Amino acid sequence: MLLGGMAGARAMTPPPPGISLMAEFAGLGYYVEIPASSSTCSAPALTGLPTRTSQADLSFIAGLSHGDTKHLCCFPLREECFEMGIAAFDLAEQLQTPVFVLSDLDLA
Repeated sequence: MLLGGMAGARAMTPPPPGISLMAEFAGLGYYVEIPASSSTCSAPALTGLPTRTSQADLSFIAGLSHGDTKHLCCFPLREECFEMGIAAFDLAEQLQTPVFVLSDLDLA
């Protein structure tokens, strides 16, 4: 995610094993001012259907790092998914910071 931003290329990546393993890199991107965009979907816990629309990653991603960071998070509705992905790229370049697009499993 951050390598493309450091090289000047636009790249969006879904975090493969989960967003928790990218915490250090999100903090690095924030402090070094690297524009990056990441899209993630909250998967349900083992409880199944009652947590299908869980927003569990929201509070985790809002302060994702080892310091005093505040990340920009975008929350699309059904008709806004494509447009918000493009807006995340533009915001990342304008603000020089990582931007996260979050959704739940039903929307994904």
